[in-house]
Amino acid sequence: MELSVRSRGGDVFVYESEGELGDIGRVTRAYCRAGNGRSTPVPFAGNIAELCETYPKTQTAEARLTVEGDEWVFVDATGNGRVERVEGRRSAEFHRPVETMGEAATAAGHEKGRSLYHLLGDSVEPAAIPTIPGSCGSQIKLIAESAQYKQYALLHAMLPGGQDPNEVHRYKIGGDIFFIFIRGQAVVNHTAGGLREFHSVAVSLENRSWHLVVLPPQEFYQVLNVGSAEVEYFMFFMEHNDAYARNAFESLPAAENIQRGWSFAYPKGEA
Repeated sequence: MELSVRSRGGDVFVYESEGELGDIGRVTRAYCRAGNGRSTPVPFAGNIAELCETYPKTQTAEARLTVEGDEWVFVDATGNGRVERVEGRRSAEFHRPVETMGEAATAAGHEKGRSLYHLLGDSVEPAAIPTIPGSCGSQIKLIAESAQYKQYALLHAMLPGGQDPNEVHRYKIGGDIFFIFIRGQAVVNHTAGGLREFHSVAVSLENRSWHLVVLPPQEFYQVLNVGSAEVEYFMFFMEHNDAYARNAFESLPAAENIQRGWSFAYPKGEA
């Protein structure tokens, strides 16, 4: 990720970030390129998103935020901090609405997989980030996985509003599952106590930037979007060697839900 800011005097200040995972967006190099083409290192600190918020306060003529070469290029043609257009070879695939360059930097960081650095630590190796379409309609991304550390899997899920209830299932292997919600209104239904109890947890983000829900191992669970906007969350699997192992996955039929007296939600035709 690179932010270049051209001053009204013609000098260009360039801030680069080569961080990964939780360090995406952290400035790792900065220099000033004068009108004669000579480059001089300049002191730097902070992250690209912060710089995008502050550069409009200086004598700025224009700015460009570039992600992964020419994958996405956000252009501020006047120096006021607002995005005028998005360029780049994958510009059509950038779906998050952004108005300011700061929002663009934050959204691009999320798209590239920045999250939970303090939880995972710096020992995690990044992986390719394939998008996996969930049967519930959500788009799931595998954010991080490492051949050296097979005890976890981290998923990023987006659950649209106004759709049928998410499916009910459980993994019969592995340990606790952590849900970290960062946007939207949701309810997490799940069993506990070896399938003997049923709990419904309301997710609230009114006074916090995230909400953590921990599920016990080998229990059924379901995430419901109860608002009109999209729900965004992360699933952190502990000691799941393969979160998608088919032989470890079990769905809950609607008839069994009724028989056990649980209150999982199902589409109208199944309930």
